[in-house]
Amino acid sequence: MYTCQHRAHDLHRKPVVGLAILADEEPGWRVSEYRQVQWGSELVYRFNTVKLLDYLDKLSELESSNNPFAIVTLVHLTGKQTKSQPAERFQQKKRITRMLYERGFNRQQIVDLFRFIDWVLSLPEELDNQFWVNLSHFEENKKMPYITSCEFRYPGSTIPRISRSCCRVSWREFSVRLFLNFPVSCSAVSPNSRTADPWLLS
Repeated sequence: MYTCQHRAHDLHRKPVVGLAILADEEPGWRVSEYRQVQWGSELVYRFNTVKLLDYLDKLSELESSNNPFAIVTLVHLTGKQTKSQPAERFQQKKRITRMLYERGFNRQQIVDLFRFIDWVLSLPEELDNQFWVNLSHFEENKKMPYITSCEFRYPGSTIPRISRSCCRVSWREFSVRLFLNFPVSCSAVSPNSRTADPWLLS
């Protein structure tokens, strides 16, 4: 992270803000500093952090927010909560996916967010097939074939499926897509604080 910040500053000659998203499951792990010490020389790099576990008691706020990072955080936490509950994960995946259409997002925004939803809230084959049938009917009723239009069919299957080449992207590419396709403000990050709590809900 320090190397990325240093190179970004070297390339653009502009101030760079570091923000680490802590998606681990250890409540007490709160790293916010990188330090190098060698032969009397010392380098200290401090950065802002967001601990996603801190939002477990703010799920209703995440659900009501139009901030795409709030939706991503909701999906991440839902994935943790339903790790061994496929039936509950199916219901939550269906609910969160439908929620995208009610927020007024455009087609590309919905597809980009769904890439993350489909990756994190993966389902067993039977429930996955059922999910796609339900989604196909939902989009047909809404007359909004955003996701199921980007599809292929597995050999011998009549279930529409979003193409994995269309769906699977790296976390870096996904983050860039969010910044490019959504007008997100990060002004809530205080320059005097190393936590960035409000930025998910602004």
